[in-house]
Amino acid sequence: MIGLTAWMAVHLLEIFTALSGNSNRVFTWVLLMVLSPPILSHSFLFFTEILSAFIALSVFMWLRTGKLTNPAGPVGQIRFEALLAGAAVGYLLLVHARNAGLIAGLIILAVIQSRRWPDRRLLAAFMSGAAVLFAVRTGVTYHFWGTWLTTPQARLGDAMGWQPFVTESLTRVTGWLFDQEHGLLPFAPIYLLVPAGWFALWKRERDLCVAITLVVGAYVAVMTTPVLNAHGWRGGWTPAARFLVPVAPFLAVLAFAAVAYLPRLPAIVLVIVGAQVCLDAVLWQHPGLFWNDGLGTSALLTFLDRGTGQLSAYVPSILAPVSARTIAIVAVASIGWVLLTARLARRGDLAVRTSS
Repeated sequence: MIGLTAWMAVHLLEIFTALSGNSNRVFTWVLLMVLSPPILSHSFLFFTEILSAFIALSVFMWLRTGKLTNPAGPVGQIRFEALLAGAAVGYLLLVHARNAGLIAGLIILAVIQSRRWPDRRLLAAFMSGAAVLFAVRTGVTYHFWGTWLTTPQARLGDAMGWQPFVTESLTRVTGWLFDQEHGLLPFAPIYLLVPAGWFALWKRERDLCVAITLVVGAYVAVMTTPVLNAHGWRGGWTPAARFLVPVAPFLAVLAFAAVAYLPRLPAIVLVIVGAQVCLDAVLWQHPGLFWNDGLGTSALLTFLDRGTGQLSAYVPSILAPVSARTIAIVAVASIGWVLLTARLARRGDLAVRTSS
């Protein structure tokens, strides 16, 4: 898992380098994103998420490689690569059924990208590789469980009315982002830069922005839908944001895009980076603080406030029923996030006009 994480860091280095000519900033931010949660906290665990993230990022980069639109090597070799890439996508379903949205996003991206490929048989090879692994997964499932698609764990959720559906979906999104035990932002505030990075990437590298949005959006959409994901948003006794790890590398690209085009980092970005480095230092020294089990109080916050509860009181805990205080805290945090995004987006627009 550590080796896959390091390999994933090399992929991120390549993407970041394509976005910015500042090699020092590129290298520093690759280290920052990889050595921060949720990538850091899952990089040494035998969970399925790091493997899923590595496969998804590798296939994503292959789909966007220039040799598919301008093939220079042997045609047979490229078709074999397409077959392997498709098989990797199909393997994601064997790794975990939770990757269904990730698979859908990558397949849709392959279909879109294939319009630029001079050899349309590459798409057929890609789909054939995926189909073979889908068949293998179906056979394995039937062998162990006597069913073709579902298992006691990989199952559909119960159908519900519109009001419970909307409430549960909003709870999942809020929990993934803000929950003090299993949320992304309390452990990795560096991802506050993701929306601003999306706007920057939309203006400068729209094709890349659309591709990332498609993959991340498809994955999150399936995970958010109660009927398709019966397990909610918590990963059980795990580090925070476990369910977001498969798309964490794509979110890291968006976070870096927020600063990739700026000649100088704004003070607010330096504050966020400083807070992230301090959190990383604490978590590196006390890795047990990563682990929570839905009790309503974060082990990290308990450690930082020495058990007084002063910090925990001001960080949301998305436990049912959600209190009015929690809703107010989430609302204030969301407004602050929107203002931060707007400010950084304006700085990005200024940088674009200056460079033009």
